[in-house]
Amino acid sequence: MKKPSSSFLLLIFAALLMSFQSYAQISVEIGRGNGPRGPRPGQGQGQQPDYYSQSEMIREEVRMNMRSYERLSLSQLLRLSYGQENGMEIITLSVRAQSLMNGPAQLELHQHGRLLSSQTVRRQANEIVFSVPMRTLLSGLELSSVSEIYLESITAQVQRSYGPGPGPGGPGYELPAQPNSLITLQVNQSARGHLRIPLEQLARQQMGITLRGAEIERVVVQGQSVYGRAASVQVELNGRPVGQMKYLSQGQTPLPIQSMEAVQSLALIVSGDAQISEIRIRVGQVRPEGPQYPQTQRIYVQQEVSSRYPLSLSALMPYENRMIRSVTIEARARVGGQSQLILSAIYGGQQGAIMVNQNQARATIRLARPMSASELQLLTNSVIQVEALEIEFDQYYR
Repeated sequence: MKKPSSSFLLLIFAALLMSFQSYAQISVEIGRGNGPRGPRPGQGQGQQPDYYSQSEMIREEVRMNMRSYERLSLSQLLRLSYGQENGMEIITLSVRAQSLMNGPAQLELHQHGRLLSSQTVRRQANEIVFSVPMRTLLSGLELSSVSEIYLESITAQVQRSYGPGPGPGGPGYELPAQPNSLITLQVNQSARGHLRIPLEQLARQQMGITLRGAEIERVVVQGQSVYGRAASVQVELNGRPVGQMKYLSQGQTPLPIQSMEAVQSLALIVSGDAQISEIRIRVGQVRPEGPQYPQTQRIYVQQEVSSRYPLSLSALMPYENRMIRSVTIEARARVGGQSQLILSAIYGGQQGAIMVNQNQARATIRLARPMSASELQLLTNSVIQVEALEIEFDQYYR
């Protein structure tokens, strides 16, 4: 029998190899049938997985009246917790509403006191759409109006960034704490004699949030003493005890912080035998790290204030989002005798007052706490001409 030639064997081997490759290719395609056929969004071919965003629509039937000068948190209207809204961006926002006044009303969208958008609400229920800047975080967004409005529903398109570690940017990425926010930490620790709970560290670990640069208004401790013995709690700010030491009560124990110092380190000191389950931190103003320079700005007003027409500071500074520490007022009365001009917070709380007559008066009112321009207004029961204001901002950053 004649032996096959080497060229014939080579042709057979090549045919078998091509058949095997075709079979393998078919098997791979079948295996991919139930999964994605390409890289996920934000991930190029041959690249490592990166964080990416997914958008979703959130719609809530609100069905409530919005009072004059009332501020409503968008996150609360959408029924989102702090953990849910953290790192979430808003893409579009539409509100179905109607004016409860004789004419149209203005519905405004603010973020931390800064006006983002304003739309007109008619007497008949209608859908209005707000123009939202790109990469706007949901946190700190509020709806406000100077007139009464009926809110029927709110629809928001949002997206969240996902990553392989705490925070939207992956391991080591930390979001700054948002002003006027509430942070809830799960602790579940037992104290036996003495315990120091590092709150700033827990906020980073559990939520990917840094408290550095934030002012703390209050810390609320959820827990109870054990073995029938008394236990006390106190806040430690930047290595020093601040506020009152309080005995741990059944349920919640609030610890107000009478300090405007920015956080470098924050902890809770527990003395005695106790079980601590949860700690809530109320954040006030947040100061970015870096050089800080105080700044005063003079504004020429030349407007009348009366009982019918109060003057909101946000009307004078519509795009200002810095916090105000004091206001110096230059004013005079339009009628004989003395009149009182009051600087008040819109939601209650008189900050101070000056007495003026027909001669120009000048006086400085220091606020109880730093406030935004949208929170402050000038009131009087008479007619007063406000000539100028000097605004001292809490901090100015470069």
